[in-house]
Amino acid sequence: MQGFDRRIKEAMRLRSITQLGLSSLISVSQPEISYYCRGKAYPRVGVIQQLAYHLNVSYLWLKYGTGEVTTKKEDLIKSFHLSFQERLVWLLWNNNTSPVKLAKSLNCSSTTVSHWCEGDRVPNLSNSLILADHFNVELDWLIEGNEKYLTYEQANELNISVRDFIRYLKQDLRYDDLIR
Repeated sequence: MQGFDRRIKEAMRLRSITQLGLSSLISVSQPEISYYCRGKAYPRVGVIQQLAYHLNVSYLWLKYGTGEVTTKKEDLIKSFHLSFQERLVWLLWNNNTSPVKLAKSLNCSSTTVSHWCEGDRVPNLSNSLILADHFNVELDWLIEGNEKYLTYEQANELNISVRDFIRYLKQDLRYDDLIR
């Protein structure tokens, strides 16, 4: 990613932290941090999340160069949830697990989980349901990042027709249109 090397160096300067100090906070060696700073390597999503968190800078700024440099911790963590890939990596990091451990518990290959984490592939619906259950999150949030979800019981209370509720589940009808 063009400019990442400049942004990580700027973040480290703002926080007065050395490469060695930063490497001790995250699961990356000092030489790897040096590669990032020189533009010789680009970190994976999970590492960028950890870098942003420990440097207390905006994930969006660090990864893409957009937005403000600094941010509040709660806004920082929300920015980790932009894509399925970022939500999955955040769940792994937040639950202190690895793609290998997750693959064992899902009974699939670690390569498959790694592809999901890298954004090369997305899980099918069956695996998505298992992932949502495994991490105790809503399927809608995991897939779409949508924190607004509706249960069948809530739909009944709002007098929403079964037909419209099924359209909502199939994602033919948005949440905001459904509750109008």
